Amino acid sequence: MGGGIDALHEDVMLGALTLSENWVSKIVRPSRQGALRFIHGFGDSMSPTFEDGDVLLVDTGVRDPQSIDGVYVLSANNRLYIKRVRCRMDGAMEVSSDNATVKTVDVLNGDSALDVLGRVVWCWNGKKL
Repeated sequence: MGGGIDALHEDVMLGALTLSENWVSKIVRPSRQGALRFIHGFGDSMSPTFEDGDVLLVDTGVRDPQSIDGVYVLSANNRLYIKRVRCRMDGAMEVSSDNATVKTVDVLNGDSALDVLGRVVWCWNGKKL
């Protein structure tokens, strides 16, 4: 979210939070329960979907945005980003912010090194993705 933050996991990732396995399997339906991680979102580029400081649940087992459009945690140039990734009609992958005032839109064409770390599957602002 925002302009990205330095990829320092100890500053971004939370400690352990316990979730009910029953709730996770019925509501979140992850690729596998061991692939779930928490991260804080910082900035306003994904508002109103996420707000600054929201706790996000990420499925690190889903790393192929071509198979499912959604919001992903991305790593590029030693920075972490939380952005919407979708497959355009021409087959190109588009990365964008949800905040209309930010207007971040990039097309992934293979020119830049980008690592997809996982898909955001839940936000602790009460919005299921």
